[in-house]
Amino acid sequence: RKSLSDFKSLIVQRNEVFEKKAAAAPKPLALIVGAAHVKDLEARFAKKNQAFKVFTPPGLGVTADKLVEELERAFQE
Repeated sequence: RKSLSDFKSLIVQRNEVFEKKAAAAPKPLALIVGAAHVKDLEARFAKKNQAFKVFTPPGLGVTADKLVEELERAFQE
């Protein structure tokens, strides 16, 4: 459980960095991140009314917004 909590905390920390760098970068901007970062970044950008588009590659196996939830379920078993 602590490992999952640490993982989620690291996602938030890294997303804070992504958000700052995106705000300072010239526009338009492409930000490419792994699936675990998508849900939090979507919320951050929506809160600031920043336009964004999420592309999920075919064959990912789990949607980006469900990845952390899948990990939580796996650790509870």
